[in-house]
Amino acid sequence: MLSLPDACPGRPDARSPGRYLLWLASQQWRTLTVGIGLGVVWTLAQAVVPWAVGRTVDEGVASGDLGALARWCGVLLVLGAGQTVTGVLRSLVAPAASVTRR
Repeated sequence: MLSLPDACPGRPDARSPGRYLLWLASQQWRTLTVGIGLGVVWTLAQAVVPWAVGRTVDEGVASGDLGALARWCGVLLVLGAGQTVTGVLRSLVAPAASVTRR
């Protein structure tokens, strides 16, 4: 089992707030990278939802095409599931960022 936080993570660069934050980020770059990636996917899925709703209404409801309606509802379902999964994973990764690692 990994003991957190590390007993001796190194000596922080405390010459300025910016240098301290850079030192902290360098200690946690893997966690930050995963969190940023999940955040980007989560935000993109959220941004595409209004477009997909518009396409659902235009191609499925307004034209009366049940096949297009089913396809776009499936797209909305996939976007919602993607948001859910990436949001949960992002939340699970976030507490790990508060722990300093070597």
